[in-house]
Amino acid sequence: MKLFQESEQKGLLLRRPRLPQPLLDTSLSAYALSDHPDLAFQLFNKMKHLRIKPNLLTCHSLISSLVRRHPHSSHSIHLSKQVFNDSLKLGITPNTTTFNISIHGSCLDNNFNNALSFMNQMTDFTCSPDNITYNTIVDA
Repeated sequence: MKLFQESEQKGLLLRRPRLPQPLLDTSLSAYALSDHPDLAFQLFNKMKHLRIKPNLLTCHSLISSLVRRHPHSSHSIHLSKQVFNDSLKLGITPNTTTFNISIHGSCLDNNFNNALSFMNQMTDFTCSPDNITYNTIVDA
């Protein structure tokens, strides 16, 4: 009996329990909001690998934290685009806010063509540019 219990415990140690998606979303957002976008990005990649789909608000938190990272870097903006594209692959439908964050990142990176490309993509997802979209592009 003791041998069975030890092998059962060993099996539990080798298997990792699957963490619930809301806990992962909360953790990712907490990293992003506490100015640790690198850790949030790592968790996003882990979720992607496990095929756990984060919610849209979690994606907004991560993309926004990468875009507003100080000092602004092209690498960080590139990662935000990667998160945007990976979110699409996971089946997350972006909304106007998602595009506005990405447009803002492109403008910070002085990539006006990419910002316009994001704006043109909005119609593919039944989103419409709003005042924030236009002001972001005009201010660039």
